[in-house]
Amino acid sequence: MVKTFIFDIGNVLFEFTPIKMVKSVIGEHIDANYLAKIIFDRKYWDKLDLDEITIEDEKEDLKNMLPPHLYPLACQILDNWLNEITPIEGIEELLSLLKERGFKLYYLSNICSQFLDERYKYSHIKRILDFFDGGVISGPLHIVKPNRYIYEHLLKKYSIKIDDALYIDDSQKNIDAGKNIGLLTYLFDGDVDKLRHYIEKNTLAINKKCK
Repeated sequence: MVKTFIFDIGNVLFEFTPIKMVKSVIGEHIDANYLAKIIFDRKYWDKLDLDEITIEDEKEDLKNMLPPHLYPLACQILDNWLNEITPIEGIEELLSLLKERGFKLYYLSNICSQFLDERYKYSHIKRILDFFDGGVISGPLHIVKPNRYIYEHLLKKYSIKIDDALYIDDSQKNIDAGKNIGLLTYLFDGDVDKLRHYIEKNTLAINKKCK
């Protein structure tokens, strides 16, 4: 019986699209694509997800990589990244519906500690996270998905029974890891209506059958 929903954050709760984030700050700049590629390169963001570096560390490194006229723009983009991760269309309404129906909601994400440390500065982040009963992110643990420990840590921390939970992620490798420990999973493709339909047709129907 499904009682709990576990959501990834990036591209499930909040859109994380580098080029859109860059253009939101600097517009149709001639070097927007170049900056998006450099600033959001996984060589930085994989380390950020593990709290091995900070945004300030990335800025320092970019100082030696970027042409002088682009460096201030890069800093501006990095200073605003949390402001530019906007909620996925329709996700707030879905979370509200699930809470109204009495489900528990948790997040499980590869993301740096800055996201939680500064969440109250950003009304759009706080508004979404206020629906949640808790969650686990990779930064403080220095462990990222698909390492099974981070899944098990969430389940243990909140006493979540595997058979009671649906795990939602946009990454196939993370979904596979969830399946491997016994979670019911859903691979999110950006369509909240499709997810809601799946929940209505499957998990809620399962619950009704179990009552």
